Amino acid sequence: MVDKVLIIADGHHRYETSLNYQKEVLERTKDAKGDEPFSYIMMTLFRLEDPGVIILPTYRLVKGLDRLSDERLRDLLLPYFEISEVDWPDASDKSKLEEVQNRVLSGSHTFAAYIAQFKKFLIFNLRSEDLLEKEITEERSKEWKRLDVAILHSLIIDKLQAFSSEPFSLENNVNYIRILDEGIDKVRQGEFQMILLLKPVSLDQIREVVENGDVMPQKSTDFFPKLKSGLVMNPLDE
Repeated sequence: MVDKVLIIADGHHRYETSLNYQKEVLERTKDAKGDEPFSYIMMTLFRLEDPGVIILPTYRLVKGLDRLSDERLRDLLLPYFEISEVDWPDASDKSKLEEVQNRVLSGSHTFAAYIAQFKKFLIFNLRSEDLLEKEITEERSKEWKRLDVAILHSLIIDKLQAFSSEPFSLENNVNYIRILDEGIDKVRQGEFQMILLLKPVSLDQIREVVENGDVMPQKSTDFFPKLKSGLVMNPLDE
């Protein structure tokens, strides 16, 4: 593996914690040889090209938009997206949901928002990638800025704070869910006002982003299948 690129796709918090722990111990242990247990961490490695590896989308739930209206939402986002709609008054009509999902999956930078009070989906198609350099002001690579999840947050979610009379933040107003039906139920029950749909990131996109020195945005990857659940103990003393 010495000459290979290792992408930490899941478990970066554990890896960062292990590095911090190693640093902490080394500061106390000046005569460490390098082969102590605290200098190692277990990993499971997969080939990026493995045909069995799938990435699923993570949907966004939004609340706290007390000033939200159909007209205001369109006015806010029309400079960035072409907007169409799919009426969905009957939640038992799964064909409408499938239609929306297919449009999101087949489109280029295409998103959908289900808003219960409107009884419909709004479909957003990015007008041009030329907008991204101007509108996404973070110092990131062009590959990062082209990620649908980056576009969703910069050009939709960040702008939704215009509809909140209270302070708006990701921590207080946005939740993440991976099962679409459960998310739609939460919107219908009034726990959230909308759920935002996007297509999953591809393995090639992940490679491009990390090779350009960036890390993936928060909650942008949901890898499947998962490893079997279990517990392995790694004693860190001798």
